[in-house]
Amino acid sequence: MPKPKGYTEIVNLKNRVDGCWVRLKSRGESFSEFFKFSAYKSKAETRKAARECYRQLVLEHPKMSRQENAQRKTSRTGETIGVRRLLKIDKRWGGNAYEVWEARWSHKKYQRRVKTFSIEKYGEEEARRLAIEARLQGLAEMGER
Repeated sequence: MPKPKGYTEIVNLKNRVDGCWVRLKSRGESFSEFFKFSAYKSKAETRKAARECYRQLVLEHPKMSRQENAQRKTSRTGETIGVRRLLKIDKRWGGNAYEVWEARWSHKKYQRRVKTFSIEKYGEEEARRLAIEARLQGLAEMGER
């Protein structure tokens, strides 16, 4: 039988702390609660209460939508996720290397779009700006679906 999602049974014989530990992390916040076996009539009732608590937490704190997840910023630098600077090597033409800014997004589930902007052609700042703009436009299309 698969372990139910969201909780773990803990049996600590040394400290006599036995029960179910319910945990959920959603939108950067963590939620947890411990249900002691001794506080309920049976282990089955404890497990039922823990599963109900987990269901309630999931209802109160839903997952981020694909659109919300895609619009996040990096926590360390605050940069736009999905935009990066790359050194590309074109193997078709003798391995020429060139630098680009790349924008990535997923307009449909399991389908990725990629658009690159040459630093040589546009310059560093303009290529970066165009990549960010392409990503934002792609995310806007994603919201329309």
